[in-house]
Amino acid sequence: MSPIELAQSVVDYGGLQYLVQCIQEPDMSIKRVSMCVLADIAKHSTDLAQRVIESSAVKHALQLVSTTDILLNRQICCLLAQVAKRTKDSAGQTINAMSSLPDLMTVRDSYVLNNTVTYSGAVAKHGEIFCKKLVEANGLFDFVTNCIRDSRLRSQYAACVTVGKIAACGEVYGMRVRDTGSVAALMQLMSDSTCPVHIVREATRSIGIIGSQSASLASEMGQKSFKKLYELISIT
Repeated sequence: MSPIELAQSVVDYGGLQYLVQCIQEPDMSIKRVSMCVLADIAKHSTDLAQRVIESSAVKHALQLVSTTDILLNRQICCLLAQVAKRTKDSAGQTINAMSSLPDLMTVRDSYVLNNTVTYSGAVAKHGEIFCKKLVEANGLFDFVTNCIRDSRLRSQYAACVTVGKIAACGEVYGMRVRDTGSVAALMQLMSDSTCPVHIVREATRSIGIIGSQSASLASEMGQKSFKKLYELISIT
């Protein structure tokens, strides 16, 4: 059986209700493993992610975001990202997490931070309404943009992707990204010969998106044709 067929079997045989019960158990190891399985189920398809939502797993996960257990936080943020990336409705089910996720920033665990930034990108891709909530969330937007500057974090790539998705929502959001100093950080990545190719690519893509939002942004950033740059990047 393929991974998606195995995940579907767990759901079809009523496994979700037991997993949800397990994440409410006091034993932390049981919580961790169960949350990991829920995230793994949700990642396979929109239908499976919706089934996870309907099981109330996301609701209980949101209640656990403030936990001090790093390993559990890794799985919670992973679950939120897997659910949020599917549809606007599924992303909406996770919005309440935004008020708690900034609390995790002090952990400095690379997996927690990476999953948090990935979640932010998953939300941002659904359009302006979600970008607005992300930008206005206390500390979360600044956290995402700061990750661009920290090469020690696994989240650097995800941060480059996320700021591009935010900027793509319009000129106002492009300017908000600019105001964080992210443009200079992205350009530095583009010119860094030691930076991994996949990060350079996303940094370049995001620069193109930011500059394509308006002539004033492109002019401020000292480039003549960001729209053309973004078109070229999109093709390659």
